[in-house]
Amino acid sequence: MHRTATPDFAPTDKTRIGSTTAFAYTDELPPAGKQYYAIVAECLDERSLPAWASVEIPQAAPPAAPPDLEARAEPGQVVLDWLSPGPRARYHVYRAAEGSSDRRRMTAEPISQQTYADNLGPDTARYSYSVSAVGPRGVEGPACPPVTSAALAIRKEPIFTAPLASGAAMADSGTKLARAITPAEAAAAAKKTPLSKNAADEAWKKSLIGRDKLR
Repeated sequence: MHRTATPDFAPTDKTRIGSTTAFAYTDELPPAGKQYYAIVAECLDERSLPAWASVEIPQAAPPAAPPDLEARAEPGQVVLDWLSPGPRARYHVYRAAEGSSDRRRMTAEPISQQTYADNLGPDTARYSYSVSAVGPRGVEGPACPPVTSAALAIRKEPIFTAPLASGAAMADSGTKLARAITPAEAAAAAKKTPLSKNAADEAWKKSLIGRDKLR
């Protein structure tokens, strides 16, 4: 099956739109206007002469606006969800600053899913969102009533750092510890090398002195 907008065309691979083994064929996505069809029967390497037909294709009706658009605020983004107005619809998403009529299309091409996440990062300004449907033949319908939302602030977990003091310094500051940390132990831990037996014994004695002072 071949189709083109030019009459008396020669069927080629560029004009071919499909094939069938039945005695009927449905052209689901014809462009509007006068279209010319050629039917060529093929068997192995043999081809028949084309049979011709033409038809006037009306303009496709635009789909209705998607219903039930909802916006959900999440950290760093706004998530949109909506329902389909009809089968095989695709969608464009639009955004405008709250109170502005200057809307921007967020989708480069129509999307098939009925959800969209607007990743805003640290931007917590309020925006107005609307969605339109695009029919199977590429005709875009009206946008739905807008909804307004703003992304939630991204919360980062704080990182606390504190210097380690020696057992004596902790004792002087009045900090109570079950066991004080000695400079020898801190140095050994930093070097990731075990203390010798004599050094460990000396560190333990100093910790006992520090613990008695804390009491």
